[in-house]
Amino acid sequence: MKRSRRRTDTPFGEGQSPFDAESLYRDASDKKALESLNEFQREAELARRYEEFARQRQREELLKNERDRRDGRLEALSDIRARRARMKQLQSKASDSSLLTRGGPLLLSQQQQQQQHQEQQQQHQQQQQQSPWAARQRAVRSPRKGPP
Repeated sequence: MKRSRRRTDTPFGEGQSPFDAESLYRDASDKKALESLNEFQREAELARRYEEFARQRQREELLKNERDRRDGRLEALSDIRARRARMKQLQSKASDSSLLTRGGPLLLSQQQQQQQHQEQQQQHQQQQQQSPWAARQRAVRSPRKGPP
């Protein structure tokens, strides 16, 4: 028993034009040459050409599917990268705002300035204590204890 062909059994599948038998002939002289062959040879040659046509259509469809899949993957990858960038941006904004609510960089720089000022004052005091002029001034200011 022969099985009837369904529309989806064709090599051109959905959305493609139906097969045109005339497309198997290259030109009018090719058609005449094929018609001059005996029936078995002609059918064998037409079957061979049809299989070649079906393989070409299948190759084109596979390439199209591969391109679509690759484009989909690239699009998904760019979406992932964009999402990651947005998340990093949101995280950095959140950390910046939390620093500002706690005093943030402004408070930190003020603390650093105060610390540097204190260090400079300490260094200045140490230098004054070590200089001979400072020792003489200390001696003059402090009253001597004992007999004059």
